[in-house]
Amino acid sequence: MTPELLSATLRPDVDKEKALELAFALHSPTSWTGPSKLEISRQVVQVRYCRSALEMRESLCNWDHTAPLALVTPVEDHTLAADLSARLFKGRIRHGDVWRVLESDLGVRFVDGKLRTDTFLGNALLDIVSKKSVSPPVSGVLHEETVWDLILPDHFGIPSARTDLAGLLIWTRERNTFHSSDPQLRSRMIEFFTRKIGPSAKAVLDCCLTGADPLTVGLSFEPMLSAVTTEPARTELSRAFGRMERYTGNQPIPPAAASEWHSQAQTVAKSRTSDHSDLIDGVDRVLTAVGLEPHAHLSQWSRIGASQALDRFSEALSASALDELRKRHWPPSDVGILSRAEMLLRLSRWLETPDSDMTGLSSTVEWYRAEGSWVDWARSRLRFVSESSKWNAVVASVLERSRIRREEQNRRFAAHLADWTLDGSPGPVRGVETVLESVVAPLIENHPVLLIVMDGMSLPIARELASEFMSRRWNFWSNTSQELAPVVAALPSVTQYSRASLLAGRLASGAQDVESRSFSARPDLRRPVLFYKNDLAPASDEVIREIADTDRLVVGIVINAIDDELGGSRQISPDWTLDYLAVLRGILAEAATAGRVVVLTSDHGHMLDTGSTISRTGPATSDRWRSGESSVGDDEILVKGPRVLAPGGSMVGLAVESARYQRPKVGYHGGLTPQECLVSVNVLAQPAVQVRGWTQVSAEPPSWWSSETIPQPARQTDLFTPTPDWIGSLVRSELFQSQLANTNGRVVPEHVEVSVRALDAAGGRMLKSTFAARAGITLGRVSSYVAAVQRVLNMDGYGVLELDEASQTVTLNRPLLLKQFRLS
Repeated sequence: MTPELLSATLRPDVDKEKALELAFALHSPTSWTGPSKLEISRQVVQVRYCRSALEMRESLCNWDHTAPLALVTPVEDHTLAADLSARLFKGRIRHGDVWRVLESDLGVRFVDGKLRTDTFLGNALLDIVSKKSVSPPVSGVLHEETVWDLILPDHFGIPSARTDLAGLLIWTRERNTFHSSDPQLRSRMIEFFTRKIGPSAKAVLDCCLTGADPLTVGLSFEPMLSAVTTEPARTELSRAFGRMERYTGNQPIPPAAASEWHSQAQTVAKSRTSDHSDLIDGVDRVLTAVGLEPHAHLSQWSRIGASQALDRFSEALSASALDELRKRHWPPSDVGILSRAEMLLRLSRWLETPDSDMTGLSSTVEWYRAEGSWVDWARSRLRFVSESSKWNAVVASVLERSRIRREEQNRRFAAHLADWTLDGSPGPVRGVETVLESVVAPLIENHPVLLIVMDGMSLPIARELASEFMSRRWNFWSNTSQELAPVVAALPSVTQYSRASLLAGRLASGAQDVESRSFSARPDLRRPVLFYKNDLAPASDEVIREIADTDRLVVGIVINAIDDELGGSRQISPDWTLDYLAVLRGILAEAATAGRVVVLTSDHGHMLDTGSTISRTGPATSDRWRSGESSVGDDEILVKGPRVLAPGGSMVGLAVESARYQRPKVGYHGGLTPQECLVSVNVLAQPAVQVRGWTQVSAEPPSWWSSETIPQPARQTDLFTPTPDWIGSLVRSELFQSQLANTNGRVVPEHVEVSVRALDAAGGRMLKSTFAARAGITLGRVSSYVAAVQRVLNMDGYGVLELDEASQTVTLNRPLLLKQFRLS
């Protein structure tokens, strides 16, 4: 008998009789632990526990009649003497029926028969009903799930009896009162969820009672559930499975329950938007506790395993090993290793390719545009490393082999550059001084232009920034069928000469005052205006006003962010993104609002210091070049001609990366490598702007850059291999035609076939820009194009075709496609 049941049982009579001289007897097989007085309907009732009829007589004799008396007793009604019965209200001992009381209090029509004998659950519900207003079930029926729907939120903070295993895992991370809750009610709750969900629920709740984090423990089962092949590993993993019972209060964990626990833990963990570092560190603690550090690589949630997987990748340098790294879950502090691993794999592929034929400056410039700039981008991402010794050793080896090969290419470029300059700069290669005349002036015939000069931006950095532009819906345009060719900096490749030549539109030298006067005096640009970094404060109203005023056909802006980073001695390797170049991000936003076409270029590039030494061949004028013609060393080349603006019309420049003339810095320019001398020219516009007379283009990376990263299925003929023209079978299949019909003619079947064939030929993965070229569409249309094809291929929501904007890749899961369309 509980105070709540006693109060609920007596309330109708106390309300009705309103008498002080009523004595009630209530049967209870257990002793009374409640107070000696209860207030029922604003009436105080005295309560006495009587173990026998004699105690009942004694309590009645001692009753002062100042308040109703309730006798709680285990005595059965049929054993009472007649005189004792006569003194009790209605002459009998009453049996409190908690479910009848609940029927009355909740206004329900029916109580499930299975609940009638469960007084514990009834008392738990009555305790809630007695304390607060509870809405009755809509059905008017009380069954077990309805009761738990009312008990769980109140006692445990679980929102519903329909909570699944994933919901329980989420709740265990927010629990506050589970350990302090009533042990019997807690046990009943575990029993309920075990019956409803299965043994996995019991394992999760047992884990919660030990104080461990069930989400972390669930993720830690991954190595033990892996299909390992060696007997020693299977034995060790099996033993570790038994040691996991320490996290469930030494209760056994059925393998099926562990599998379900792990599966739902994965679902919950992946749905979290917060940093996963706490889970990753927690999994490492569990794996260490059960002795599984050697097998941590089998867990996608282990930092120890990530280090092991990195070692395995370093040994294999394969696409499959890279995919294993991509499948892992990385804390934000470590996720950058994925891009570095990808760059390492790309460089290793490049080292296996034959050397290019560089017969003159024109072919050498084209080689650097199409291949060399991608090589140097990859190299720049691998300069600073601090991971495992195996990783470091492989990176050092690949970088050194790449450097040796690139140094030979640098020498050939410098030699061709010297010949071209001496010959008066003939042929299709153009200088930086032609950008205004050949690019900016033609554009302003139809569009207002924003000219952005990123001082020191090399082609590799321009490559890196390109994905940023595309992700912000900037399209690239060209007046040819491919991206605009780079131009050659004025020599020496330093700001004094090359930026002055760029902004004057002719070979010139000088500082900002010369640049501003020359730029403003260009009649073909129709009153252009030029700003420098000191004008670009966040609240610069004048710059914003000029960009917004499209009557001003040309606005020029010089940004020194890249060049400024090179001058210090700090060993940095920034990711060149629009978040890092915040000033550029803001300017581009203003240009987009104004509908301007953007010409993004530079005055010269730069090369990063990769361990250079000082050259002692002569007095230095700058970091990478010197005046005069005497004593030309092995690493130097003499350059003469009209495009050499140094005093005397000649200079000696370093043709290799490994030498410098002055103190070490982050990077240098002024020398004769393509990194320093070639300047990227990009024409950008938002989708709403169609650049008249120009063609939308995308950069086509070399084959070793974007070659397959997903192994293709074996092509032998067997029961599970599709026919040679399996794509033809796909588009002719009934399922395909049915999916196509569901689009109501909005998807052209040829588009689906072209997409599948292109992606399958590339091994299932392709850069977004490459996909656009293969599909014959503009880069801006890729997202909508893929979405349309997904309506046909992604049956039941399965990810057969996916577009990942973060990595700018389109992927096709061929095995899943074959399975979904019943072709395997």
